Amino acid sequence: MQSIPVLTVSAVTMMICIFAQTGAHAQPTKPAPRPGIVVDSTSEQDAPDHPPMRASRALLPAPELAPGFGIPDGLVTKPEILLPLLGYGTPDCFVLTPVTCYETAYKCYARGLYGDAVAFADHGLRMSNHARLYLLKAVCEMHLGHCDEAGAAIFKYRDASMIPSEAWGLLPARERINDPMRLRLEAMLDATR
Repeated sequence: MQSIPVLTVSAVTMMICIFAQTGAHAQPTKPAPRPGIVVDSTSEQDAPDHPPMRASRALLPAPELAPGFGIPDGLVTKPEILLPLLGYGTPDCFVLTPVTCYETAYKCYARGLYGDAVAFADHGLRMSNHARLYLLKAVCEMHLGHCDEAGAAIFKYRDASMIPSEAWGLLPARERINDPMRLRLEAMLDATR
């Protein structure tokens, strides 16, 4: 029976030094840089799990509204009917933030009130560039047959989803907004990569 030699720490250290002096070790090579995701005009970062996509804040509009009270423009259903139907009570002092706009738009979407969902999503998008608002808007526009608006929103969704601060809450939103229209829109995104 042969014994297997056991290397001590000092023996391993000596071997590493010999290899380093003689150049007998393989030089680590730096991999060729992959195209990354342009988050803004000055920085680039790798995206190891995703194919390269361009996302630029220049493509997304700057927020123009601050959160406040009110009713969004463009509602199809009267606010006095819509908000109690959704469980919010009276439309007096309705708080409009990107989060409440998304939640209200989602409730409208779930009830098939796509025009009202678009109005809330549009209002939320005037305050932020949250990816989940763009996704919801794109799906609702598709349900309404507004192909150009749906296409524009889905590409902004892609761009916004690449910015960590705008991708907040996107995973649960993708689970909730899970219908054939979303799958068609995402197939369009996949075809343009």
